[in-house]
Amino acid sequence: IVGVNFSELTKLTTIKAQAFSNNNIKEIVFAEGVKTIEYDAFRSNAITKVYFPNSLTTIGNQAFMSNKIKDIKFGSNLTSIGLMAFNGNLIEEINLPDTVTTLGNSVFSNNKLKKVVIPKGIISISDGAFLNNLIFVFVVPR
Repeated sequence: IVGVNFSELTKLTTIKAQAFSNNNIKEIVFAEGVKTIEYDAFRSNAITKVYFPNSLTTIGNQAFMSNKIKDIKFGSNLTSIGLMAFNGNLIEEINLPDTVTTLGNSVFSNNKLKKVVIPKGIISISDGAFLNNLIFVFVVPR
């Protein structure tokens, strides 16, 4: 599998655990309507960019761990990102929507982060969330 295109699957709401893990997926296109991506769903692939739909509310544990993600955009209704969800990628900048309340353990550890923008709605940032990065700019809400 090199690419996964969900754009025509408008009734798809959940991508289950380990559904596409350990492949060579380079590209994903999500349809509006996907609300949940469960644990390990896309772990250990070759994904370089991911743009999430506004319908997405939850990204599970290790969902995108060990990929090659450099370009990432989050949808406007995301509330929770599970532990190690993006650990071991190449992400340089994240701008989380204000709806995000929870960041799991080591969620963005072992990336190339230079800039992080924390959302106004954040309640919990867990242990090691940004461990082993190159952060120069860390923006917190006022």
